[in-house]
Amino acid sequence: MLYTKNYSLNVNKIIISPHFDDACISAFAQLGKKSLMITVFSGFPKIEQRTKWDIFCGFKNSTEAISKRREENVKVAKYIGFQTIDLGFVDWQYNQKNNKETIKRKIIEVIKLYPSAIIFCPMSFGGLVEHSDHVLITEIILEISSHLKSPPFFYADLPYQGNQKLKWENIENKEKKITACKIYKSQLPRLFEAFPGFNYLSLAKEAYLPLENVINLKRKIVVPVHLDPSDSE
Repeated sequence: MLYTKNYSLNVNKIIISPHFDDACISAFAQLGKKSLMITVFSGFPKIEQRTKWDIFCGFKNSTEAISKRREENVKVAKYIGFQTIDLGFVDWQYNQKNNKETIKRKIIEVIKLYPSAIIFCPMSFGGLVEHSDHVLITEIILEISSHLKSPPFFYADLPYQGNQKLKWENIENKEKKITACKIYKSQLPRLFEAFPGFNYLSLAKEAYLPLENVINLKRKIVVPVHLDPSDSE
């Protein structure tokens, strides 16, 4: 696991981010000086690849993409002041199978360091599409929720769930959020292109659901629509 230099045990919120930019885009209001971002899918594939998404984002290959995205995340962490831990698992687009139980053990290992921290993770279910990496994290947190000191909260994933009829609320410091999100310059403009209607105005609002609501939402979903991994060249 990779830690930031300002690593400490003084944490009251843990925000689980499937990829580097997810927490900032969807749960910026929870990021602060006593927050820890756990980025799960932040590692290099065993074999260097060229995927459609990475090429769309202007990268030559997976090595360049992940290296740059790590740099962006470090800059955002420094700008806002939160701590980060990268678990180093591999993004779904690289077609390298991840072991759910291994990911769960690593997440639990980190959470145990902060028994009083409130957990925030992606909601993932019921949006325009469901990203398999996000769904996996949601399932893990649902499975371990009864063992947590406090019930977790689930943030609506932008841009995937921007169409959901949720309690969207304006956040404070939306200008600061936009500035932070712009640091993820390899991703944000491409997300705007890939999801019509998703733009800077979309970043001004966030939505959070308690555990019970997410459990009920999952029960109502019979046939989830998942994104398929990008083809490698």
